[in-house]
Parts: sequence; structure tokens; C-alpha cells
Amino acid sequence: MAFGDQLAAKVETGLLITDGSLAGSFSVHQDLVFEMASLDDKMVFSASSPEAGIEPWVSDGTPEGTHLIRDIRPGSLDSMFRGDRSEFLIRLGDKVYFRAYNGKRMDFWESDGSAVGTKPFFRPLYESSEPSAITTGGMAKGLSYFTEDLVRPKLWVTDGTESGTRLIREMDSPSLGIPVELPDCMVFSNASRVWRTDGTAAGTYPITDATIEPFELQAGEGGEKAYVRGWQAVTRKIWEVDGSIGGTREIVSEANLPGAYLEALAVPAGEGPVFFRLAEFEWTRDYFEPWAWNSKTGRTEKILDIEGISGSRPLDFTAFNSRYWFTAKVFEGINFYSTNGTAGGTQLVKVIESGFVSPGFTEMVTAQSGIYFTVRGALWFSDGTSGGTVKLGPAGGAKRLTPLGDRCFYTIQTSENERKLMVAGRTPGSIVDLKTMSTDPAFFSIEMAVLGDLLYFNAEDEATGEELWVSDGTVAGTRLVRDENPGPPGALPKGLRSDGQGLFFFQNDGIHGNEPWVLDDFGQIFISSQPKAKMVMQGSSPALEMDAVGSEISYEWFAGRSGETTRSLGREKRLEIEGIEQSGFYWCRASNAGSSVDSREVYLKVVPPFQYWWQQTHPGAADETVDLLADPDFDGNSILSEFAFGGSPDRAEHLHPLTMDQSGQAPSQRLSATLRTRISDQLDFIIQESHDLIEWTEVENPEIIDLVNTGDGFARRSLQFDRNETTYFRVVVRWVE
Repeated sequence: MAFGDQLAAKVETGLLITDGSLAGSFSVHQDLVFEMASLDDKMVFSASSPEAGIEPWVSDGTPEGTHLIRDIRPGSLDSMFRGDRSEFLIRLGDKVYFRAYNGKRMDFWESDGSAVGTKPFFRPLYESSEPSAITTGGMAKGLSYFTEDLVRPKLWVTDGTESGTRLIREMDSPSLGIPVELPDCMVFSNASRVWRTDGTAAGTYPITDATIEPFELQAGEGGEKAYVRGWQAVTRKIWEVDGSIGGTREIVSEANLPGAYLEALAVPAGEGPVFFRLAEFEWTRDYFEPWAWNSKTGRTEKILDIEGISGSRPLDFTAFNSRYWFTAKVFEGINFYSTNGTAGGTQLVKVIESGFVSPGFTEMVTAQSGIYFTVRGALWFSDGTSGGTVKLGPAGGAKRLTPLGDRCFYTIQTSENERKLMVAGRTPGSIVDLKTMSTDPAFFSIEMAVLGDLLYFNAEDEATGEELWVSDGTVAGTRLVRDENPGPPGALPKGLRSDGQGLFFFQNDGIHGNEPWVLDDFGQIFISSQPKAKMVMQGSSPALEMDAVGSEISYEWFAGRSGETTRSLGREKRLEIEGIEQSGFYWCRASNAGSSVDSREVYLKVVPPFQYWWQQTHPGAADETVDLLADPDFDGNSILSEFAFGGSPDRAEHLHPLTMDQSGQAPSQRLSATLRTRISDQLDFIIQESHDLIEWTEVENPEIIDLVNTGDGFARRSLQFDRNETTYFRVVVRWVE
């Protein structure tokens, strides 16, 4: 939960605060934490302590700013309770509301995070009664509902103010079922009826009669409707409700269907058809067939005739590409289907298995461009077509399907009892064996969580024991995050959970015991200095360097185009290539425990030795190992520049080969440039311009108006071009073969 610029996470042993970095992550409360509510720059939460029991606490994100607000029930007994929906902390305005017991009576309390501002807000008329069942329903409208358990339970509504807290009406029960927000009201179950309320007495009434016993309520129709599955007399039914009596209608009943057991309600993606499964006889509850009610036509129909096959329990419909997908056991085997919610729109996509077989444990998840699912331990992929539905690999007990982008991570157990982490793409040949997670047959506690573009998981080996690992979906990118507790048994990371900004888990570093940890999203790596392309002499030893900003960064250099990792050259920030012989591309990858970023690719142009240049400038010189890009006199000009513009490599001087004159009026001005350059077919002179002295671009199509040979091996070139704003200019020399 966010508050201020920090995040608070309820973990197994306390409250963890993080700003998204390892350095900014720490525990502020070392005991059980239950509910939390943000008050912008502070966090109010219910937590346990040995001295006070469960009471309200507050934290400003620091250990010293985390403390008990008030011991409402003095001593070690609890004033706040745990374990059901009535124990929510509800924020309304700039306060948090909750119910608490002072040892004599149960009241609703309010708190602004201070001891003075924590006080009873609502007191029932009699000490024997108590407020109960506070609900998050209505929060979108700045309201919260609660009941008072008196002789006749009463429903109240509050906006967090005394004047805005009012009795609505008497109810059947003090219990409020899970609410569903509709555009104009909230619907909820209370005793044996479904109710609606808009916060007023006139707008609060039951929308189903007392003969209905609701036990499942789901949102649907894009938030416009809700669906209720329940009992009426001895018949199971489904109702559609829109928050009004006239808009409450029975849509499915066992009495009108050729079946005797209606089970499970599914509204994929909260809209579209309402799916359920039906068994023909009470004693054949293992022989289910899929049915759907169409909201547009009002028609209820069996969408697939499975012919009463034992073990058929189709229902886990997965929405993808405006249709719904499921597997089902049929008489002749196991099939993969697509449906729009009608019998005519239900299509066989692929026969998965033939013969009398059991589907076994199945999973189905959606990725960017299709669906991954398992049948009898084998992993499949479908893009929604028969040809695009393919078995990716043999049966291997594929489990724990975890989609990431267009791929799917999963685990298998081999015949040698090895637990392996695998990743698959859309084709059979795309499966990659990433890592042996364990060789211990008893290694069942597999943890997997996605953060950014990476998968985190636990794995063990003989050297490190069980530690936290990370994978980008490649073997090279699957690595140990850090050996927190060297040697077996390792740090034993457990409870991996990602909130999209950080990874939260428990582990033992061997010093502090089993403590909560956070790993921030290390995607915050910034390249501060890119490697630079160079022209180098054959046989020389040029160096490439890259620098990046981030946490615990490591570097790895590769030869080849960007992304090619087959030729690793070293793991240093500065790479020295000894005795280079051929031109080629190079790039570097900076990475840490959470992410990686690649540099641009640079091209090293290898040219023959240029000792004759040195000899031309200094007759009689015989040193053939000179690097023409060196700067022996440290004047900022390489030997190549000195040669091209007529300088001396062994005497510091500042060359000014480019002079500029301007004509015309601002903002458009005509520039004349005069260059003094050596005459050579292998030298190319380019004028570049910049607005910030960082990014330089070539001046396009300058007009040559004069070229004069000065008779000393040099020429004076005069060019003209336009400029439109204040600009810096420079001349660059390049070697041309």
C-alpha cells in the first residue's frame, strides 16, 4: 500500500517499509500486522504487540515514527479483532474508521493517526449491542456502511462526519455479504435476501424475496449488473440484478433444465455470457456439462454435449480475443474448445488427446498473443486457431504456469526427481531448460513471482544451498541474485510476492534470522557513458568503456550485433582488446539483481598501420607501432588530427582549421566556412553542428564555393550553408579506405 513516496507491505513477521530500493527498505514493526489504511503521509494499521495485544498503530515510514496510537483495551487483551470482513480499516476524508472493544462495549472509532484524534465515533444505544460488518461498499462515493447488532439489526451509513452518519433502516441480519458496486447503488446479501442501498432509507430495500438463500455474488455486464447464485426452496438458481426489484430476474433454474445439480458461476472478465456447469443427476456430480446464459438473447443452453463422461468438469473459462476458451473431457478423448457462449458458437479448436484418458491436473493462462494450457502434464499453446494450437513438449508434469510477455515459465519434475525451470514460446522448438531448481524429491516449496520483465524464483544447489534466482528467459540471463547465506542450507527464500514495484519475501541471511526482505525493481539502470566507435590500427589493443548508474551493477562485453551473446569477451567495465585484427561490432550489457540494459553497438574499424603518416609529418621517423588515435602531446588533438590539419604530434598546440564568417540578418543567416586541410583521397572532412555541445549532426549539403591548393600539401576549402539559430560548429576528419 502506498503512502507518501513509500510503500508499506504486510509481511509474515511485521510491517515492511520501502522506497523502492534495498537501502530504503526496512521493518518498522516486528509482530503481526492485520489491516492497513493510508492517510497520505502516514499509515494507520492494526497490529499485535506482547504488551498491548491488537491495537491501532501509526507509522510515518521510519522506525522511530512507528508507535502504538492508543491502547483502547488496556493491557495485553485485544481491542481489535482479525479474520473477517468486519475488521476493515476504512478511510473517509482525512481519518480512518474501525471498530474496537474497550472491554465493556464495542464502538466505532475514528483516528487521524494521533492519540488525541483517536476516539469513539459511533456508540450504540445499548452496551449490549455492537457495531459490526463494516464494508468497503460505497467507497467510490465516499461512503461506508455498517450495521448495529441490536434486538433488530440496523444498517447505518457514514461519510466520516457526525452529521453524515445516519441510520438507514432495520435489517434481517447484522451480516453484510460481499458488496458489488453498481452505478447507482450497492447490492449485498443479508440473511436470505439480496439487498440494495443508495445510502438512504427510501433507496434501501430487498430486491429478492425471503425464499432465496444467496451464496455467491459476482459483478458482470461491465459493472451494470450483478449475478447471484443461490437456493430457492430446494432448487439451485441464478439471478441477474441491476439494483431494482423490477430489474431482478431469475435467469437460470435447475427446474427448467434437464439436470439436477447446478454448480459454480463464472462471468469471465466481468462481462459477456454467464457460464455454469450442470450435472444431470444428484448422484452424478462428476459428470458435468458446460452451460451458458446469453444476456443479449436471454437464452440458456448447453454449449457442449459431453455425454455424461466421468471426470468432466469444464468451467475454467479463459477470456481471450473476445471469446472464451476451455478444455473438456469427452467420450473420445480430451478437446480444446472456443465459445461465444452459445451452442452454435462453440467450436472444437483441437483434439488434444484421443481415447479414454483422464485430463489430470490442468492449468490455463493468457499471454500477449495466445493461451498456454496443460493437459496430462504436457504444455500447449494456442493462438485461437487449430493450426496454431500446438503441443510444445512431451508430458513432463508442467505446472505453475507463469506468463511473462509472450512467453510462459513453468516447472517440471523429471524421472530422476529433478525440479526444473523451463520457458516456452509459441512453437515446439522454443522450449528452453533454464535451471535445475533442485535434485531433492522433497523440494516442493517452489516460489515464482514476476517483477518487471523478469521472473524470480527459489532454487538450490550443492554450493549455495537454496537462494533467490532471477531469469530473463535465457540460460545466460538466469542467475543467482546474491548468495545471502553462503553454503547449504542457504537463505531459504519464501513467500515471494510482487506488487509491480518491488519483490517482497522472507529469507535468513544467517545473521538476523528469518526476516522480511524487499528487492526493488532494478529496471532503474541508466547508461551514463556509452561506448564509442573508433578507427583503430591493425594489431593495436584498443579499449572500450561503458558506465551506468544503478545498484550493484556488473558488466559483460560481447562481440557481434546488439543482442547476440554467443561471443562473451569479459566482465569488466573497461574492455581491452589485445591485438585486434578485424573490424566488427561490439556492445556491453549492464545488469544487477533485478534487470539489465544494453549499450548501443559500436563499430571498430580496423585499418592498416599508419606509420607512413608519421613519416610524412616527420621525415625519417621509423616507429611502426604508433596508434594514430593517440595524443602524445596531450593537447586534445590526435595524431590523425595533427596530420590532417597540419599540426605537430610532439608539440602541444591548438589547431584552428575552421574559421567562420556570417552574412545576412537573423534569424536566417548565411555562413561561410574556410578549412585548411591536407590533400589526401583517404581523408574525408565533415562539418558538424550542435545546439548543446553533446549531440552533433552533420551539416547537410554545404555549397563549395572555392578550393585553393596552397602548394604545401594542403588546400583551403570555402563552403557556404544556412543556419537558423545559435549553433556550435566543428570539423571532423575521417579515414576513407
